[in-house]
Amino acid sequence: MTRSGLTMEIEIRAASTSDRERVVSFLREQGYPHTIDEEDRHFMAERERQVIAAVRLSRAEPALVLRGMRVRKDCQRRGIGRRLLALVAREIGSERCYCLPYSWLVSFYGEAGFRQIAAAEAPSFLATRHAKYVASGQDVIIMRRP
Repeated sequence: MTRSGLTMEIEIRAASTSDRERVVSFLREQGYPHTIDEEDRHFMAERERQVIAAVRLSRAEPALVLRGMRVRKDCQRRGIGRRLLALVAREIGSERCYCLPYSWLVSFYGEAGFRQIAAAEAPSFLATRHAKYVASGQDVIIMRRP
């Protein structure tokens, strides 16, 4: 991405406490409808002090859940989401983590070590959420890492 021949730097990082409101606002602008807990950890991509991508890690005992991955439409397909997901994967380390992505994103999440699993292999609250999404017509799957 350039403007007047200069590369506009994109910073990928864990969001600080002071970034939280900007990240939440970004997720809402992107149509993310779900509750965002105070305890969630956020990660972001930022360009010129504007949030252009975000994701969160939510602790839902006994599981860690990757939720709300969003990249601004005009910034998609430029590797920003991959870089953001790679950062989150490093932060997760060897801890077990789940996500409920659209089925066409299986290879995207697979690059970060997530593998598709059956609903019976997921914690019951995730299996229930997955069934609800599927019943509403959403083409989502359950994935787990490692």
